[in-house]
Amino acid sequence: MSNPFFQAFLDVIDLFENIENKFGFKYILVGGLLTPIYAESRQTQDIDVVIQIQITEENKEILKRVFNDNNFHPLISWEDTFIDWKTLKFIQFLDKSEIIKIDLNFMDPSSKHLTIHDTMKKISFENRKRLKIQNIPCWATSREDFILSKLVYGGYQDYKDALACWVRYYEELDMKYLEENARNLNVENQFQNIVQKITASDVFSDDA
Repeated sequence: MSNPFFQAFLDVIDLFENIENKFGFKYILVGGLLTPIYAESRQTQDIDVVIQIQITEENKEILKRVFNDNNFHPLISWEDTFIDWKTLKFIQFLDKSEIIKIDLNFMDPSSKHLTIHDTMKKISFENRKRLKIQNIPCWATSREDFILSKLVYGGYQDYKDALACWVRYYEELDMKYLEENARNLNVENQFQNIVQKITASDVFSDDA
């Protein structure tokens, strides 16, 4: 990790570890940050986090206060940052240096109407793993859920990342878990392509 990115990573982990310990809002790292660990080396400039939290006005004020007190920065203002968080279940803000962008997704455990992306988040929290990244302990999505989430999002690069993770770790992965949840998430065909090690170019050849 480059120095500005690594410092931002340290600050983000410290932030969300403290939030979980103080308020009980669980978090996981997801996305591009995990790609060099689970798949193949690739640079990323963003830090992707999912937090499990009820989407209420009280919790919004808690997050605004904690982010501000820890010297993180809104893109415009904290009020603007949270203006559509109930519907989008997503916000963006900047690290302490105002260089690195943090993409924060929300998983509301009280929600009764789950989209496929909400279901993926729920599964990821149930199976989250304690890792050390650059010797820093943190919570992250599992290898299995890394593969499944990439298939749920369904893009060309997502598929490549899922395949790279499969090729790298297939002997250690929980096949029963992957098969069951691939069916539940309606990505069973995509998962079978991964198992057969079909390349992204072949899978997406009809899109050309």
